[in-house]
Amino acid sequence: MLTEPIAVTLLVVDALEALGVPYFIVGSLASAVYGVVLATMDVDLVADLRMDQVESFTLMFFPLTARIPTRIAQCQHCLWN
Repeated sequence: MLTEPIAVTLLVVDALEALGVPYFIVGSLASAVYGVVLATMDVDLVADLRMDQVESFTLMFFPLTARIPTRIAQCQHCLWN
């Protein structure tokens, strides 16, 4: 049941670490590590991704078709959910 969320989280964490991006994991996955299982069983990440890292991060997941949206390219101090 947890295999897919953990596998996806590990892929994202590997990409963040490869770029040297500071991050932390919050939400139900983090609480489960401490023995508190929440019904949502999702993963939330907070990452300090700089603008010069966005394209490299995106290309790690979509190497052939990635396009950085104009909204991201023009944004400073933006938050996405």
